[in-house]
Amino acid sequence: MQIPWYWYLVLAFVDVQGNYLVTEAYQYSSITSVTLLDCWTVVWAIILTWYALGTRYSFWQFLGAGTCVAGLALVLLSDANTPDAQDPNKIPLLGDALVIAGTVCYAFSNVGEEHCVKKNDRVEVVAMLGLFGVLVSTIQVYPLHSSSAEKTAVIR
Repeated sequence: MQIPWYWYLVLAFVDVQGNYLVTEAYQYSSITSVTLLDCWTVVWAIILTWYALGTRYSFWQFLGAGTCVAGLALVLLSDANTPDAQDPNKIPLLGDALVIAGTVCYAFSNVGEEHCVKKNDRVEVVAMLGLFGVLVSTIQVYPLHSSSAEKTAVIR
């Protein structure tokens, strides 16, 4: 391998956590909010590639990203002001926060993958991320699955 295994483990872990957080957000927020706020990944990726990889962006690219952020801010404001009448257990701002945390994870994973692909073989990067992603998911799913099974047994 051209890249040490622990880098793949870190990237896979961050990516799996992003998926988990965004999936968890569906319990608290509407599908529309989660889908729209998932676009924050682009904003974080721009910031990280600019800072970590030295990518340069034009004024127009920043203007486009700023316009998107303004739209995302409106989604947050609408979630803060409109409680969900259908399900009083939903907490839209918690769901929004989970999505934004997930997008940070996605951006770190994407920028890390971009860095690895620029320096090394893309086939290795994709294969190792898939392998380590399966390992991380398998290890993580057991405690989550057993705790949800216990909750289900208590409810019955």
